[in-house]
Amino acid sequence: MARKRHEQLIQEVNENLQFLFTECGGKIIANEAIPFPPAFDYAFVTIATKEMLFRIAQGREDLGVSIAPQHAPDDWQELSMVLMAMSTPEGVGSRPAYVFLRDVAQLLRMQIKPLREALSENRWIAISERLTRLYCLPFKEQWEAVNRKI
Repeated sequence: MARKRHEQLIQEVNENLQFLFTECGGKIIANEAIPFPPAFDYAFVTIATKEMLFRIAQGREDLGVSIAPQHAPDDWQELSMVLMAMSTPEGVGSRPAYVFLRDVAQLLRMQIKPLREALSENRWIAISERLTRLYCLPFKEQWEAVNRKI
């Protein structure tokens, strides 16, 4: 079953995020640090481009997308949190929402150039600091901040 879920997710990724392969030179790579089979009926697909890594997690009717810069491949952050940190100097603002991979594709198509810049070695420190400030907020303020959606 785990292999079947993994293959289904690969197919969905290829259908919805094809531009990451054709326009950004992306390749599906091994899911390092994730045991196989994953727990709780999840499937994971990791895509590497020149500048970034994307990890798509799907299971139990949940979709998660994390992103890390190639120069800091263990610094995984949730995609919508990075997009929020990119758009607001204080790191707190409206958070983009996605439910399906087609939503992720739409977000990424609009934000791929700014994401490349934000994940560059020059800018990633500032984005990481914004995320850290957000994570340091008291829980109630974090919850309110991250749940303001566009």
